[in-house]
Amino acid sequence: TKASRDRLLSSVRGGAVGKGYLALVEGMLCDEGSLQLNFSSRYKRSKKVTVSPCEKKGQCGVTSWKVLEHLCAAPAHRLLSLVAVELHGGGRRHQIRASLSHLNAPCAASCSVTCLRC
Repeated sequence: TKASRDRLLSSVRGGAVGKGYLALVEGMLCDEGSLQLNFSSRYKRSKKVTVSPCEKKGQCGVTSWKVLEHLCAAPAHRLLSLVAVELHGGGRRHQIRASLSHLNAPCAASCSVTCLRC
């Protein structure tokens, strides 16, 4: 119903309900952290996103993460990390994938497959 939808939106905006994601990334991240970046792309709906330091607050996205587990994947003995990711604010297109790549920890497979909404 519209009333239920409005209550849910109010809870999300008020911080009572959050969005969390899981990502399997290559490499080892520090245990937890947060970063604020500007996400932009040359073309609308482009899969390629450029990140840069935030200059205008309205264009930025904040991403925080916490490593849940470090793994060693056979047969190549790749180091992987299972990471809980949280987007603060509305989120930007490809924010998770671009943020993790910026940290030199790209998604181990297609991020649309490995980033699971909790």
